[in-house]
Amino acid sequence: MSKVESGKIILKPEPYTDDDLHKYVNAVIVPLCNEKNLELKMTSLRRETPVMLDHLRFNQIIFNLLSNAVKYTPEGGLVELYWKRTDFPGERVTLDIMVRDNGIGMSEEYQKHMFESFSQEHEQTAATGAGLGLT
Repeated sequence: MSKVESGKIILKPEPYTDDDLHKYVNAVIVPLCNEKNLELKMTSLRRETPVMLDHLRFNQIIFNLLSNAVKYTPEGGLVELYWKRTDFPGERVTLDIMVRDNGIGMSEEYQKHMFESFSQEHEQTAATGAGLGLT
């Protein structure tokens, strides 16, 4: 976290494809879903052309989002991952990533605090963590 906050992270962009994301999620997240009998749906507007990004950092983000969804979704629930790529002139792209689940959720009041460090709304639940998920 200190490297991120100080701006001293060095990114190492490499080509990354939709297949790379599918392989990562299948290897790391699907076993977590299987442990809790969760359904995982992945939807994308598939593109063959890779995007340039730091594999390690991107996979860390995907892991944090999906593992939290798995952690806070009750057994038998649903976790969804959706991504869409939009290409712009000059080799620029955006990736819109959405994770949705039918877990415990957040109240509208708590949403004002969800990016604060060490903050959790449902601290008394069986699923615990440091509270750094969205920070």
